[in-house]
Amino acid sequence: MNGTSTSGGGMGIGIGGGRAWPSTTSVSASGKRIQKEMAEFNAEPPTDCAAGPKGDNLYNWISIIKGPSGSPYEGGVFFLDITFPSDYPFKPPKVVFKTRIYHCNVDLNGNITLDILKDSWSPALTISKVLLAIRSIFTNPDPYNPLTPGVAQLYMENRAKHDAVAAEWTRRFASECNSCKPYYDLSMSRRTRKPLMLERVGQCKTDSPGGQDSPRVSISLEELMAIERKEEQVGSKEEKHLQLVTKQHEKDADIIELNRKVSLYVKVLSCLIKIRHDSNMSFRKKQMLQLTM
Repeated sequence: MNGTSTSGGGMGIGIGGGRAWPSTTSVSASGKRIQKEMAEFNAEPPTDCAAGPKGDNLYNWISIIKGPSGSPYEGGVFFLDITFPSDYPFKPPKVVFKTRIYHCNVDLNGNITLDILKDSWSPALTISKVLLAIRSIFTNPDPYNPLTPGVAQLYMENRAKHDAVAAEWTRRFASECNSCKPYYDLSMSRRTRKPLMLERVGQCKTDSPGGQDSPRVSISLEELMAIERKEEQVGSKEEKHLQLVTKQHEKDADIIELNRKVSLYVKVLSCLIKIRHDSNMSFRKKQMLQLTM
C-alpha cells in the first residue's frame, strides 16, 4: 500500500505539518527495512558520515557528511535531510542539502542531481550507499549534468577560481569550527535524548585561556533543527552576495554565447555579400557556395 490511511487503520500522526505516517501495512514493510538499514548503518557507518531519525519519525532522517580532505570542502560539516517514501525501498529516498554548498550538482535549494536517486535507483541500494555516492560528488562533480550551470562552467573554465569560491562557501556556511554551529550525536538514544559527542565527524579545537582545547558543544536533535530553521529564515548578506556572483557567472556565459553567435552571423553575411558581388565567379559556383554557408 502506497497511500496514507485517513481512517482507523492508519497512524495519522503528522510531523511539523508534513505528511502523515503511512498505513500499518506500509510501516510493516518499509519500516522494517529502514530499521534494518539503521542497525547496519550504526554497526558499520560509511566514512565521514553519520545519520539517524529526527525524533521518533522513522521516515525522516538527518545526516552529516564531512568534507573530504584535499577538496575545496575540506573542514566543512554538511547537514542533509533524508525523507523515505512509504513504499521504500521500491522508490528512492529524497535527500536535500540543508547546509549551503557551492557545487554544480546542488542547487540553491539543496536539491541534488544523482542518478541513483532517480532512474538508476534499485531496491538493493541502501542509505549507506546513497551517502557514499553523495560524498563522492565532493571530489568528482559532474559538470555535464549540472543543476547550477554557472558553477559548472566556472569549474570547467577556471578550476582554481571555482575551488576558491567553493572553499569560501565552506568556510562561511559549513565550517567545522564555526562557533555558531552546534553539534550532536546522531547515534544518541532516541528514548532518553541524552546528548553525546559526535566523534565520527571529527573534533573541533579552540584555544582557551588555560591553553587547553575546549570541548565541542553538544545539543539534541530538536534544538539543532530549531536553530537550522532560524538560520534559514534570517539568511545572511554573504549568502546573497555569493548568489549574485553565481548568477553573474551564468549571465556572463549567456553574453559570451550571444557574442559568439553574432560574430558567426556577421562572418557568414559578409561572405554572402562578397560572393554576390564577385563578377568573376560563375552563377553555379555562387549557388554552391551559398548552400554551404
